Amino acid sequence: MALGAGAWFLAGPTAGAGFALFGSLLDIDHLELYASKGMPTNALGLLHAFTKDQRRLEKRYGFRRGVPASWSFPVLHCAEIVILTAAAGVISVSMFLYGVSAGILVHQLMDLKAYPMSPGFFSIIWRRRHWTHLRMAWKTWNT
Repeated sequence: MALGAGAWFLAGPTAGAGFALFGSLLDIDHLELYASKGMPTNALGLLHAFTKDQRRLEKRYGFRRGVPASWSFPVLHCAEIVILTAAAGVISVSMFLYGVSAGILVHQLMDLKAYPMSPGFFSIIWRRRHWTHLRMAWKTWNT
């Protein structure tokens, strides 16, 4: 959020809003994962989902991450979406889309250590080509 505020002041409110919204809310797909693994879906559980890191949540609620099953995860966490939103911003001259692209990129950079086989992990094309190796890497990730 602090980076979103910085983007707001440096690039204007439209780019800052895109940056803050998509940079911080990109992990909305985690809510489905957490709920399906037994995390409470009440207000406290939702607060923990947004304020605790992955390791703390796993320890507190007794689950382990695996290959995300949700369609939203691969779409929201891929380098290709950064390229598409940046290209759409260039074509439409949209400061909002520039902010969206920058927010997603910064979020992915912050996530580099959170997923196996990074940075290649953040490409849908790379994941498809290395699917077998990636599934094996998930089994030993953070053990």
